Amino acid sequence: MKKILIVEDDPISSMSIKVELENAGYMICDIANSGEKTIESVKKNLPDLILMDISLSGEMDGIKTAQILNKDYEIPVIYLTGNSDISLFDRAKLTTPYGYIVKPVKTSELLKNISMCLINHDLKNKLRESEKNFRNLTENSSDIIFKTIDNEVIYCSPSTEKLLGYKPEEIIGLGVEKIAGLMSIELLGNINSGVEIFEVKLLNKSGEIRYFEINLSKNVNSADNGLNEQQGSARDVTKKIILQNQKNFMNEILQLLNSSGTKHETIIDVVEKISKFLSIDDIILRIKDGEFFPVYSAEGYSYSTASQEDLCRLKISRESIAGKVASGNIDSGNRNFTSAGSFFSPDFQKYRKDSEQDNLFENDIKTGCFNSFKSVESLAYIPLKTENKIIGFLELRDPRKNKFDTDIINFIEGIAGSIASAVVRKQISEKLEKSLVEKELLLEKERILIEKERLLQNRIIESIQDERRKIGQDLHDGLGQNLTAIAFLSQAMYKKLSTDSYLDPKYIEKINSIIQKSIIQTKMLSRLLYPIELEEYNFIDAIVNMASNVSKLFEVNCKVIYHDKIPDLPQDINTNLYYITSEAVTNAIKHGNSKNIDIIIDTIDNVLNITVSDDGTGVNVNAETANGFGIKSMKYRAQAINAKFCAENNAEKGFSIALKMEI
Repeated sequence: MKKILIVEDDPISSMSIKVELENAGYMICDIANSGEKTIESVKKNLPDLILMDISLSGEMDGIKTAQILNKDYEIPVIYLTGNSDISLFDRAKLTTPYGYIVKPVKTSELLKNISMCLINHDLKNKLRESEKNFRNLTENSSDIIFKTIDNEVIYCSPSTEKLLGYKPEEIIGLGVEKIAGLMSIELLGNINSGVEIFEVKLLNKSGEIRYFEINLSKNVNSADNGLNEQQGSARDVTKKIILQNQKNFMNEILQLLNSSGTKHETIIDVVEKISKFLSIDDIILRIKDGEFFPVYSAEGYSYSTASQEDLCRLKISRESIAGKVASGNIDSGNRNFTSAGSFFSPDFQKYRKDSEQDNLFENDIKTGCFNSFKSVESLAYIPLKTENKIIGFLELRDPRKNKFDTDIINFIEGIAGSIASAVVRKQISEKLEKSLVEKELLLEKERILIEKERLLQNRIIESIQDERRKIGQDLHDGLGQNLTAIAFLSQAMYKKLSTDSYLDPKYIEKINSIIQKSIIQTKMLSRLLYPIELEEYNFIDAIVNMASNVSKLFEVNCKVIYHDKIPDLPQDINTNLYYITSEAVTNAIKHGNSKNIDIIIDTIDNVLNITVSDDGTGVNVNAETANGFGIKSMKYRAQAINAKFCAENNAEKGFSIALKMEI
């Protein structure tokens, strides 16, 4: 709800107006009858609108009161007056009122004036805020904001001085042609239709090259007044352009370094490209050879100069600046050294004079090798470093000042690192090429030995398996049948002699009992040597039977714990798994004197796990590996079926083997 202040010294008129406005939905915050009371009420209530009677009692009339309020407040005023004098109206206009109503006041006219006044005041406030925001934007923008009329600059923002070195007043009033000549503008990008966006290269006031992206638009209303108005912005994109150029250049360098050319050819090409890209007169590259740093390639050096320097400076003093860079012994307190170990000076003669560094070049100058230092203004040494090892350095010289800054040196350091890596890589490649035939022969010999060992292992395993099969079958088919026949004969003799008083039948019965026990033991041994169950049943059944027979035969507690869902495996794998397990059980009994043996079989994530653990005295694994055949046999069998095998003594007591195989 809008607040209205009524300023009227006639109580009847003021009350009448108050009633009409409140009925219309406005809030009357106060009624004042003098200029002084009006000012006090405004300070207290801050109304949205003032209905001001021009004729007031006291020293100030309504117009004078409005003039005072306008200095501190932006509150719209509508004058009410019973005087239609033109001079009074002209005086009132000077206060820029929002309305002027002659009494007697008609309610409809008053309400229309109030409504229009509030609308116009809101629009004025929004416009004022917009202008304020635009002014803040242009005055504080990092871009240059400008405006032209008929190709003449009428405005440019303060950032002009920061970006170009020119104050706005030096540019305003100049035509576009004069500005182009002043800054040597060169168009780079294409001008598009409508809003024009393009790039230019220009010189700032100090003569440095800068790149700008121009965004230019035409004032659509300018055609109405016959003027060619344009406005736009200029953004400094120098860093972006330089980074893009450096990126493209780095890609070219990397392509050269990764080319199939020789080391010498590749580095020569790289040095030439660096020299042209940086516009540097002299660039030389040295690669370490023992304690020496001979010239490897040079651009801008005469052959005689390069040869002379190679002789004079073949061995670099560690105390010289070049020696510090080459050895990585940089002076951290010297700001001309970078954290990566480079040295650079954009004003070398001043550096020598101010820092009294002539002694660092004294030996070189005395021999006459480096008289060219006297004309060098920009100097840099950049190490060729790979994996914190310095293999050489780049030396850059130029007779002009300020050819180097931190950004350029950092960029060249990146290139130097790539050069170092390429040099090392090509050196290694050359060595590898020389020894390639020899390595191939060694690899071939190794492959033959591995194949022989594999064949030998397979033969050993097959021989063991055939021998065990043969023994088992002989025991089962030969000795077992013979003993069975003896048992039948003994039984027959027992029956015959039971009626013969010359022999005691108990002796024959005892012989028969021993023979029966021998038959059982023979069958158990035959199953240990060759598991018939593997052919008739499955791996788990064979292991369970083997554990049962071992428990009975050797009077030990041998138990099997297995997963219900052990998958079916090929016969050759089952056979090898069986013999690995039975060999582990045999070792536990034979070498460990074990009383309890646990066989655990399960599958986890398609991996078959078999563990055989006992509580015996353990095994000397090193001795077994070196001299025994049991663990070797188990390892060979595990390798034959691509399984992982491990054998070790338990932490407290006993010995364990573990086998893992993907299924």
